[in-house]
Amino acid sequence: MPKPSAKQPQGVNDLSIDTVEEIYQRRIAGVSTKRIAEHFKLDEKKVMAVLKERTQGVLSKENLIVTIGLESERLDRNLEAIWPACEKGDPVAIALAVKLAQRRAVLMGIDAPQSHSVKLYQSAEPRPLNSTETLAAQIESARAAPDSKARAAVENLRVLTCTAKQPS
Repeated sequence: MPKPSAKQPQGVNDLSIDTVEEIYQRRIAGVSTKRIAEHFKLDEKKVMAVLKERTQGVLSKENLIVTIGLESERLDRNLEAIWPACEKGDPVAIALAVKLAQRRAVLMGIDAPQSHSVKLYQSAEPRPLNSTETLAAQIESARAAPDSKARAAVENLRVLTCTAKQPS
């Protein structure tokens, strides 16, 4: 059997369950993948493969549904426990009830910020053009336009800006 090259990570299956778990626990504790690889005398790519395999179900649809359900149940139990104090007007209990309602709104996506969203595993969208880039694009569009008035206006603008830059 050929020896694996140093550039290619070996399969995750050739590690013991205890080693995989120790790699995972060290990463949770904040140890870098580089230091983990050095500790276990592994390629860093293999450490990443272990972590990827170990966490593959974390963001699965089923796991997210279960997690949301459990968190919702916990919020219900906490609210139920403080509700009698809320009805008596206890300001601390009322503040906690408001925090629980806020937490539930975030959990359910009701209170999601309008300008931010988390997109998992999606490619980056191109950034919008700034005002200078927008103007440049409009000028290029006008230059390419068959309308002679638009081309003439662009040419006049070019002449004016070029003459304004020249010293008198």
